[in-house]
Formats: sequence, structure tokens, C-alpha cells
Amino acid sequence: MRSRLLARGVLTGLFRAAGACVVAGQAGHAIAAPVGQPVPQLRYAALQGDEAKLWQFGADPAGGMPQAIALPRDAETPLGSVWKLFVYSYLVSRRINTPDYTCHGNDAEEVYCCTAGNSIDRERALIQSCGRYFEPGRLGLDRADWRRFWQQAGSPAWLRDLRAMQPAQRVPVADLLTALRTVPADGRETAVQTLISVLTIGRGE
Repeated sequence: MRSRLLARGVLTGLFRAAGACVVAGQAGHAIAAPVGQPVPQLRYAALQGDEAKLWQFGADPAGGMPQAIALPRDAETPLGSVWKLFVYSYLVSRRINTPDYTCHGNDAEEVYCCTAGNSIDRERALIQSCGRYFEPGRLGLDRADWRRFWQQAGSPAWLRDLRAMQPAQRVPVADLLTALRTVPADGRETAVQTLISVLTIGRGE
């Protein structure tokens, strides 16, 4: 749960920066280390102009502010929770209405969505990082339309493949930075406002 809360905060930062990515440890979850054990190294990548830069933060706060280095070309990361942002932004930009997700209580992933018998809407699903809501198959998304949408946006090839929208999908970090920058402004700003709302009118997480 703590790692999912970190992801939610990271998602807000990603779209606010429109081209930044946090890559924490090997699994993408810096805050998930058990209490008393060393925290994995946190790496932050961002576009400065058209150049990708990387900062590496160690567990020792006395280590000082790290210097930016060029992002290695072979750096990769799993999409983690970021795939939901791409689906959400697509739905907003294409003005596609989607049905609420109803929890049945027999799926461990529903802990991020709702309790058995209750439902969750699109905005709350993004805030709570409810992956079940955004599954392309459940929403009946059209692969051809998805491909055209992201192709017109100038996004990387992997983003044009709807099948890539899953947390374990590994992509080059440089491509992910580019993909975040190509999200249309209406989808990006709506996602930012939705995520920020949990801090202002939500549960204060």
C-alpha cells in the first residue's frame, strides 16, 4: 500500500513536469523497503530541452545533492502505474464515456478500488490507482483508434500498442519521458487536476 501511495504522488509529479520519471530501485518502488532495511537507490530522470538527464539519490541524506548525468541509452523501467495515466488521458481527450467498476470482493487488486458491492468512477479510480478500472479489455477500447491517436501525438511506437498498457511492460526511460511529453494538453491537465484533488478535497493522503 505504501508503494502505491508513492506511485500516486509520483504520477502527479510526472504530468505536472510533462516529461519526468521516477525510477526507484529495480522494481520501481523506493518506499516499499521493510522498516529497518536499507532504502533502494532512487533515480530521477527528466528532459531538459530535448536532452534526457538522470539524478541518483542514495539513502544517506548527508551525501549532498547529486549532479545530473546523461541518461544511459540502455536504461529501462516497468510502466508500473503510469499506464493508467495514458489510458485516462486517452479517454479524456477522445471524450469517451466509461462505465463505473463494481467490486466483487474476490480480487486482491480491488483493495485499491472499492469494497465488495460498491463501485468506483473514473476520477476516483485514477486517484486510488485502481488498475481494474482502466483495463482496456473491460473498457472495450478500439486498438486501431488507440494507435491512430498516439501516432498523431508523435508518441513512441510501444505506446501505440494497446497491449503494452500493463504494469510489467518494460520500456526505455528516454521513451517514457518522450511519451509523457506527447500526451495532449487536455488529457494531461485533467489528470493533474484529478490527482491533486485528493490533497485538497479528498482523504488527505
